[in-house]
Amino acid sequence: MNKLLKVVSIIIVMLFLFTACTPQTPEVEETKDEPTAEVEEPEIELTEEVEEPKEPLKVALIAPSTINDYAFTQSMYDALVVLQKEMGADALEFVYSENMFVVD
Repeated sequence: MNKLLKVVSIIIVMLFLFTACTPQTPEVEETKDEPTAEVEEPEIELTEEVEEPKEPLKVALIAPSTINDYAFTQSMYDALVVLQKEMGADALEFVYSENMFVVD
């Protein structure tokens, strides 16, 4: 009985793996060969230039652990640092509070 249970459980696990690993084929919708009316898209002219924001984007990060925990908190902090370097220090300001995970 114990051997039968092991064999059945291995077969079930293999079935799950095979169904999870098979590539999913996209469903193709059948189209009819009826003529369609062409819709003209209006032309949009951009005459005004986009102005840079006058005030910087301000972001606050409330972290459950430290910013150097090699986990999710560090990835959030590192992403903000990279964004600040790309956008410029005057375009993005962020502050953070770490070790905020308190369980009473």
